[in-house]
Amino acid sequence: MLTVTMEPDDESAPLRVLSLLARRRCRVRRASFALGDGADGAVMRLELDAPPGRETTVVRWLSALVPVRRVERDAP
Repeated sequence: MLTVTMEPDDESAPLRVLSLLARRRCRVRRASFALGDGADGAVMRLELDAPPGRETTVVRWLSALVPVRRVERDAP
């Protein structure tokens, strides 16, 4: 599970996150999205399968997106 915090005023941020994962051949098993209040960022929680050998790289890929503030790996 990953928690991705995004800029609250960027309406395309969730689409960018999901598009990047699709391009990198990650399989999204479950996703939830909540829009934060005020300066709080929008939060997307993702359960996904990364391509073999790329599990640790996914956080770096997502962190490089402009609207992404923070990516955290949740404990299983």
